[in-house]
Amino acid sequence: MIKNNRTSILDGSVWQLNSRKGRLVGTDQHGNEYYENTKYQQGRSRWVKYKDLDDYNPANVPREWHQWLHYISDEPDLTQEIKYEIPAIHVKLSKQFGAVASNEPRYYPKGHFFNKKGIKDWKKYGAWSPP
Repeated sequence: MIKNNRTSILDGSVWQLNSRKGRLVGTDQHGNEYYENTKYQQGRSRWVKYKDLDDYNPANVPREWHQWLHYISDEPDLTQEIKYEIPAIHVKLSKQFGAVASNEPRYYPKGHFFNKKGIKDWKKYGAWSPP
């Protein structure tokens, strides 16, 4: 059995050819390495080499490295403390959604479970008659 990157050909995985060469910019807390080579085509000159090649998750790239990979920032800002702002959401629901607790009668369309006005007295469909 031939193995490459701790995976075998028999399980259907594809070999990875590591032909890229670049400058190591840094590593993150997960052990992923980030590289850059400015001689490559614009948009393809930054990449990440994941620590665990068999079971990697791109969603685990930290925010500062994601910004750097996608050219949002020129340098990863590792010294800045990350402060997440919680947006203030003021939601005012209208009366029809039951946001106001009151004794006012609510409107329920005919056929609704809470419409207690009696038996269903309408037809599902009717023949059209011209006016």
